Amino acid sequence: MLYEAQASFLHPLSVVEPSDDPEVLLFNAFALGEEMVIAALSPERPDANFRVVRILFETGLPTSHIQEMFAETRSGNKQALLRLIEYVADALVDESDAREIETAN
Repeated sequence: MLYEAQASFLHPLSVVEPSDDPEVLLFNAFALGEEMVIAALSPERPDANFRVVRILFETGLPTSHIQEMFAETRSGNKQALLRLIEYVADALVDESDAREIETAN
């Protein structure tokens, strides 16, 4: 199963230090998103699954689309896995941007 594998697209980027550089933020978001999605695919981690589903739902994705992406990923579709990671990474970047705006005001 995919959740047992270390299906790593960008994992070396997880060692990048935090920075104000938007590109570094994006790399870190992808590494964190990948880690979160891989954990969410594990049947032993319902908490991780709920967290990722909540993030995806809050982005406005329809529930049926979220379910479809998880089903495709569990069946071995690497493109679906990458889409899940991208959605989560984008949401993490958006959350970081919103936090920066709040602290600036």
